[in-house]
Amino acid sequence: MKNGLTALMLLLSFIASPLMAQVRIQMGARQYKAKEKITARVINSTDRTIAYCVGIALFGWSDSGKIVPDLTESPFEVLHKSESGKWGFLADGVDMGTSSRVGSLEPGESEEYSFKVRSTGEKRLVFEYMFDDGSNMDCSDPYMKMKKVRSRTFMVR
Repeated sequence: MKNGLTALMLLLSFIASPLMAQVRIQMGARQYKAKEKITARVINSTDRTIAYCVGIALFGWSDSGKIVPDLTESPFEVLHKSESGKWGFLADGVDMGTSSRVGSLEPGESEEYSFKVRSTGEKRLVFEYMFDDGSNMDCSDPYMKMKKVRSRTFMVR
């Protein structure tokens, strides 16, 4: 009995270790207010360097009748769940087509990004990356082969 349990634990550790080495998105909360600062962290738990595109956009947010400029850098695409239950890209997130730069994370590193969303409803983040140091990445190439990871869902009210 003891040998069988030990063998099972050993087998599970071999299966689980590749699953633990991953790229993931970590968020601080599950609910936000519209135009509230949302912070998300990209974590590289793999043993390889990853490269990704960081969109840069200048937004103007209205605060008590004044327009407040807000420069946002984010590697995330924001998805919105429609009333029909389908996921689609949110138009008021950081547009990767505006301006972008290459970002990279070494194994075990993480990076935090903040952004705001105007619209309400159920959302999720998508992060696209490739295993590379960034030297071979061209953020203007829409045909790059990228891996994708999605965040858990969150609400904006």
